[in-house]
Amino acid sequence: HNEVGHMLSRDLARSKDAAAHWQAAVEVDPSFAQGWVNAASNPGRSTESRIAAYRKALVLAPNLAEAWINLGQTFYNNFRDDATFMPQALEAFSQAVAVDPTSSSAIYSLARTSVDLCRWNEW
Repeated sequence: HNEVGHMLSRDLARSKDAAAHWQAAVEVDPSFAQGWVNAASNPGRSTESRIAAYRKALVLAPNLAEAWINLGQTFYNNFRDDATFMPQALEAFSQAVAVDPTSSSAIYSLARTSVDLCRWNEW
């Protein structure tokens, strides 16, 4: 299911089909951390559901930088809904850099969020 989801995700018109396959992948194997990351990327999921899926992935694989980055992005992109989201984004990006210090996405996201929070000296 996971690979079918990836193939379908290349076609924007098939994104719902891809999401269904990614969800099926975690139903078949709930211990598949990358599957939770993929399932969370479903645009039809609520913010809370996406956060829960990324957190599930991180319980299973705490060194999965992609999950930390995506969790941080989810917090960052929805900070207007909850004032606690920006500090949580900063923490997720910090974890992403700790897990993969060479990830340009993690470094950029940490720097951008630090600046947005006026915390220039923390990164």
